[in-house]
Amino acid sequence: MLEVKEVLEKGIAKLAVRRGIHSDLQNIQEITDRISQAAGKNENISDVTVELYRALAESTHKCAFVQLMGRIIPLIVSKGKGISLSPKEKLRMHIGVEDYLHKGDEGSMVKWIEEHLAYMRKKFLEYYRGTGKIGLGRQNLLAKIWGLWVGV
Repeated sequence: MLEVKEVLEKGIAKLAVRRGIHSDLQNIQEITDRISQAAGKNENISDVTVELYRALAESTHKCAFVQLMGRIIPLIVSKGKGISLSPKEKLRMHIGVEDYLHKGDEGSMVKWIEEHLAYMRKKFLEYYRGTGKIGLGRQNLLAKIWGLWVGV
């Protein structure tokens, strides 16, 4: 699951920088502002961070990325329910993206997403090793993703 997320989000990050238009950037700025406000109040920001990933996918202007992320995000969220991150940790992981988009800085955007993905991979693995549930086997995961993609 994480590998699929990594491949998708890296591609989406690059395309978001290349293809994002003013309204996309405004939407992402509004979402990151809401993330900051919620974290400042020590509220759970998971729902807002999900909106951020959808908005990034939408800013590629590629329906396939939007559809794939729409299918992958719920799986990631369900798998990550047991992982506890403080709102401050989540804020640290999600702030900066809007600056890289505004500047058109693809290199920094990719670096940001790689750091985010590495951190989340570490947290997922720590959690699932602790539970004894490392996750689906490769064949089952691919079948599940394919089933979601084709709507089975």
